[in-house]
Amino acid sequence: MPSGFFILLRFYLRVDDVMVRVHDTRLYCDYSKSYLLREYTTRQCPWHALKVRLYRCPSPHRLYMIKTK
Repeated sequence: MPSGFFILLRFYLRVDDVMVRVHDTRLYCDYSKSYLLREYTTRQCPWHALKVRLYRCPSPHRLYMIKTK
């Protein structure tokens, strides 16, 4: 029988040629306690500061074609 739960959430925002932002949230609940623990982090980086350029795909169909080759 489970004694609690642990949830991981990630929100990833990418604005091409502007910025990248990531919000991570972790939730933990132990059923024997009367509270819920939440931890979150936010990271942001301007586009020009990225060391690796992110691939920009013009259409989802083309992305499917790249993956199946």
